[in-house]
Amino acid sequence: MTEKLTALPKPTGIFQIGRTHLNFIDENRVDPSPLAEGKKRDVPIIIWYPIDDSGTSSPLKIRKRQDLDSAKKFVVFQSIPDEICDILTNSYEGVPITDKVRKLPVLIYNHGLTSIMEECTILMEHMASHGYIVVSLGHPYDGVASYPDGRSIPIDVKKYTEYLKRSMSEEADKKWEEYLAQIQREDISIEEMKKLT
Repeated sequence: MTEKLTALPKPTGIFQIGRTHLNFIDENRVDPSPLAEGKKRDVPIIIWYPIDDSGTSSPLKIRKRQDLDSAKKFVVFQSIPDEICDILTNSYEGVPITDKVRKLPVLIYNHGLTSIMEECTILMEHMASHGYIVVSLGHPYDGVASYPDGRSIPIDVKKYTEYLKRSMSEEADKKWEEYLAQIQREDISIEEMKKLT
């Protein structure tokens, strides 16, 4: 029997970690996705940064339930257990940035196609604990875009499927279909899932 993960491992740096969630609307650009229905480009970001003290704050959870629900609209993520949303991070919201360092380097994290803004939270926290500010960009319709007001925009599965069809050979397409069939099985074990992914 495996032990249930309730919290992410502690980072190794000297700082505690703050996290903030923002979004920026470009009033001069219309979002290119047809699913945006002509709305302005609205890009969410999550920022991890070094702090001196979390005070009485509670650590944030790794993922919001609505973002997991958005991810599960894409078959590859359907096997992620709902309990992932209960895992605590080492990040605290609304805490001031450290005042012990005047200049902090900034890293931009740009997740891959169909992915999630918080996918590398352990890495983000590790870097922030060592004095970096790390910014993860959301990609509405190309990945799960999580917004501070609770909105969650899922992957445009139709667009992604069409992209795969155009870019894969017949043999690769057949292997992809076999892979998807395997990971969608109701009786798949954790060991099988690890091998497949």
